[in-house]
Amino acid sequence: MNILEQALVQSCNIAIADLIYKPTEKALYAGEEKVLLEPRNLALLEMLLMRVGQPTSIEEFIESVWESQYVSKNVVTNRISLLRTLFRQHSQHGEPTEILVTYPKRGYYLAESHVRLLRTTLETAPFSQDVHQSQKAKNKRFRTSYVALAISFLIIAVMSIVNINKNDNTVVTTPYYPQVNLLLDVINYQDDQLVNLSRKLKTLLLYSQSRFPYTKLSNMSSPSYYLDNLLVKHQFPGSTVNSDSDYHLSFNLWQTDQGIVKLETMLHHSSSGRAAWRKVYQAYPSSLTDTVNQINSDLSQYFKLPAPIKPLSSKLLSSMNPDTPPNIEALSNRELSIVELQYYTRQLLFTDIDNETLKKWIEIVKRNTSTPIPDLYMQLALLAFQNGEKEQSKRILQNEYINDIPDNALALMMRANLAKRNGNSGLFVSDYLKTMSALTSTVQPEKVFLHYSRSDRQKACEKLWQDALPKVNLTDSTEIGSSISMFCDMRNMTEEIYQ
Repeated sequence: MNILEQALVQSCNIAIADLIYKPTEKALYAGEEKVLLEPRNLALLEMLLMRVGQPTSIEEFIESVWESQYVSKNVVTNRISLLRTLFRQHSQHGEPTEILVTYPKRGYYLAESHVRLLRTTLETAPFSQDVHQSQKAKNKRFRTSYVALAISFLIIAVMSIVNINKNDNTVVTTPYYPQVNLLLDVINYQDDQLVNLSRKLKTLLLYSQSRFPYTKLSNMSSPSYYLDNLLVKHQFPGSTVNSDSDYHLSFNLWQTDQGIVKLETMLHHSSSGRAAWRKVYQAYPSSLTDTVNQINSDLSQYFKLPAPIKPLSSKLLSSMNPDTPPNIEALSNRELSIVELQYYTRQLLFTDIDNETLKKWIEIVKRNTSTPIPDLYMQLALLAFQNGEKEQSKRILQNEYINDIPDNALALMMRANLAKRNGNSGLFVSDYLKTMSALTSTVQPEKVFLHYSRSDRQKACEKLWQDALPKVNLTDSTEIGSSISMFCDMRNMTEEIYQ
């Protein structure tokens, strides 16, 4: 809800708890006292007022408030803390964390229950302590309102019972979910001319759904999510997840005799496989982002989510060519979007590159995005690790952005090995247990549980990883394979723990 725009159009002020923000003055007041706001804090507050009730990510704050300058995550979180301190100092209503809310791993937002328009100059903030009526009158109004509210609830309850009796056979086809666990499954097609189109669709859908605050992309729980090649014909990366999803989303892509490309979108219940929703779209290669935006909008409406997904820009795929291996020299002369950076970083995992090329690519990433999203950090860490640059990978893994990645066994395993190399047995054991728990997203929980009691626990652990990553070469000759062997070898750590 863009309450800031509404206030400017209607010439209103905005109540935030019992503080008043005056948009025309760009000033925050506590009663008659003006609360001092630095320019960055003011811009941060206005951005929050433009999206009341909708989480704004740290990356979006940096892009808008800091104009994509290179700043760390801590800079933004410190500004958020400062705003909360101002609420604590000047507001008598509500906890600051209830006014300015943290949405785990998604961002921050102002709670709708604490924000509203003040439509007249005589109207005071809704929670102000400076009232002009006696406490007795307030109590009388409260009692009257309480009785009226109780009667209203009673009427609603009776009407609900009547409606249930009248409509025994009514089927609710559109459920409400505050957050949907969604698995992107497959894009099926027969015509090889549609290969590149399907790859671009995969890239856009993965990016948009992974960034949406009200969608938990279940693919990201799979350890194969970061290791699967987008060039694989049908599957989405991480589609092997066998739990943790409410719905599967799959697609059929074909071209009609008239040359029109059609995209059938099908939503199924994960538990039963029953169809929940279906729609056919036209998928023009020149306007693919429009098609994805429409799909996302329709899904948001179907689930009745609190807000629609942010539309994708048509420039996201401006220089992406999924038909050829990444050409670092050619890409270095272009301006690349975050989607293209993610795509090419993933594909470089399947390309033989030397350390000099790796350094060039990391520089390209830095030049094109001041604050890479957590997914991209993880992909860069894997790319450096695979090329033997373990110190570079270590530095990336220690970055605080990695902590924003949803629980993923591969990411947790690499972090556990980092603790092991540093001789931190306590942290290693903690991350080991978290890793094995996360592994149940793709491996039967019973198998994971039983491996703890096996005498040959290392082999049992390695077998679990083979089951989780069936398409990945896990021999000791590969970096990922040797890393798993190191993770599963508990001999030295066990001795340290018992000492």
